[in-house]
Amino acid sequence: MKTTAEWHYERVHETFQAAIARIILTNLNNPAPPAIYAGAVSTAEGFPGFAKENALPLVNPSVVSRIWAGNAVTAPTHYDMSDNIACVVSGHRRCTCFPPEQLPNLYVGPLEFTPAGQPTSMVRVGALDFARYPRYPRYTQALAAAETTNLGPGDAVFIPNMRWHNIESLDPFNILVNYWWYEGSRGPGAPFTALVYGILSLRDLPNRREIWRRMFDHYVFQTQGDPVEHLPPERRGMLGRPTRQVVSAAKAWLQNELQRL
Repeated sequence: MKTTAEWHYERVHETFQAAIARIILTNLNNPAPPAIYAGAVSTAEGFPGFAKENALPLVNPSVVSRIWAGNAVTAPTHYDMSDNIACVVSGHRRCTCFPPEQLPNLYVGPLEFTPAGQPTSMVRVGALDFARYPRYPRYTQALAAAETTNLGPGDAVFIPNMRWHNIESLDPFNILVNYWWYEGSRGPGAPFTALVYGILSLRDLPNRREIWRRMFDHYVFQTQGDPVEHLPPERRGMLGRPTRQVVSAAKAWLQNELQRL
């Protein structure tokens, strides 16, 4: 069990069937059941017939659908790296989406302490008493920019990648099937890892953060065009085309740097 001052959760490894039994047989008639959900179960592995019959031709046919089941549980506001089409099979859900620029108004909790891996907002959608919790004053701005839709069986919602969203399951038993995919290349590195390393190395620099902001704009976001167009391709090093050799050399360099911390 892991706890914070706001909420706690527990991860349990069990079969999908056992999770369904805990929701239906053990807690369906419980007036105050614990929040339970089994998430991201590959239908190709657990329900191959379903996966074959319910492919989504709108996206890459190789995309594997995933099934989620739970009771009246709320998935805290979070983002996903992939685009997502979520289809309600049983029960009802409420989906609230926030534009990425609302991040400062969502009061996200610790980056490394999350139920499913992604950082989440500390504010529970639909349950905020602003008089009781005055520490979230900017959240009203996030709500003003949000879009909310109610979904029933047979309904689906498209959630773009990096769009902060909150999913409320409203019934004692709910099933959802979703399809995740990512257009284009993810690249050889993990952006979230770069963010964490950036916090460690740049956030508390005295009098130098603006200089490094310009460095990132120049080399990472390339706001002024190609930063190495003046160099021949064979002399661009890790700033060149990310071939297997270039990526391997850059990763080796990073590993050596991290070992020195």
